[in-house]
Amino acid sequence: MSSQSRSFSMLHLALLFLICLDIVAAYDCYPRKVAYTINVSNLPGAAINYTTVQAAINSIHEGNNQWIRVLVQPGVHMEQVVVDKPCILLEGHSLSDTIIVFDSHQQLNTSQTFYVKKAAKNFIAKSISFKDTIWDLSGHHYFFECHIEGQVDFICGNGQSIYQNCIINVLGNGYITAQKREAEEETTGFVFNKGLVIGQGSTYLGRAWGSHSCAIFHSTSFNTFIVPQGWSAWFIGQKIAFFQSQTFFFFFFYLTPKNMTIQELQSFTQLSYIDSESPRGWLSRQPID
Repeated sequence: MSSQSRSFSMLHLALLFLICLDIVAAYDCYPRKVAYTINVSNLPGAAINYTTVQAAINSIHEGNNQWIRVLVQPGVHMEQVVVDKPCILLEGHSLSDTIIVFDSHQQLNTSQTFYVKKAAKNFIAKSISFKDTIWDLSGHHYFFECHIEGQVDFICGNGQSIYQNCIINVLGNGYITAQKREAEEETTGFVFNKGLVIGQGSTYLGRAWGSHSCAIFHSTSFNTFIVPQGWSAWFIGQKIAFFQSQTFFFFFFYLTPKNMTIQELQSFTQLSYIDSESPRGWLSRQPID
């Protein structure tokens, strides 16, 4: 995806659970509560450990296996944050007054305001906002009660993610998702469950960035105008398979059409889609009440 096709967005995180999996078994953090807190503030006179979020993360050793809270005090933090350590809880004061912003538009894979690497297994963000496109590249993610806004391809990548009870605010004519699933045997996809889509202008729910792109809107309310086609192919000549029922808007891009039953579609909305051991899997082992 070219940098010109991206649209920067604001992501307000009530709660994000993320695990970057390159093996089946999840990486455990012990104990299953916060071991200690690192305080971050860019305001003079504050009782803090570090003045930047990145410095706080850099202070955590690579082999960390206990939950560490990085507590970010209110303010606008102008910095790029790369999370490359496991077992981190990044927590702000509130969605409206703790904001991380970074202004770089050069390359899609290097310009993110906030980037979680594969080494950062078991990561949580809570009560904090990021100004950037959601580069949902890979791994298993659970977004809960988030507010996400943007215009063009502002939720993109090849992650396996559930967006639960989220508000999606479309800022103008464009595309909400650009999912990049590349093979039928892959299980990745974006699932929007019981959320709300609002905004202005007409928009597509998404477009196929990969040869087998997958995105699902289930039990979602739409207070903005969705174009009648619903979904768009990325390139001229491509075709898409589109399924719609009373509760599902389902998009699956295939070189040949593929039909799925309601039961098959419903399996995407269960937590087991991102946590195969649910209800006792990695989601249950986070230090969040």
